[in-house]
Amino acid sequence: MTFASRFITRQTLAVAFAAFATIGGASHTYAAANDLPDIRLEITKRHDEAVKRLQDWIALPSIAAENRNYPAGAESMAKLARDAGFQQATVINSEVESFVDR
Repeated sequence: MTFASRFITRQTLAVAFAAFATIGGASHTYAAANDLPDIRLEITKRHDEAVKRLQDWIALPSIAAENRNYPAGAESMAKLARDAGFQQATVINSEVESFVDR
């Protein structure tokens, strides 16, 4: 995999994670249509927090195959998932690599 394709993949994941993290952190899980202004306000309030989470995630490159930040990357990802509202995020260690199971 080339550097460019890894960057694009990581960037795509970062955008997706930001969206889920922002929505997951909101206090309204299932909102009626008339709650949308409240949801938009919550997203706006938490924007800087979500950006900071992404910056921290990107700052810790984690490639298990290269033994880079292994297993710290999986621990960091699990923490981000829990902070975003996932009820459970478990790091599963193996002889080969670590990964996060939600």
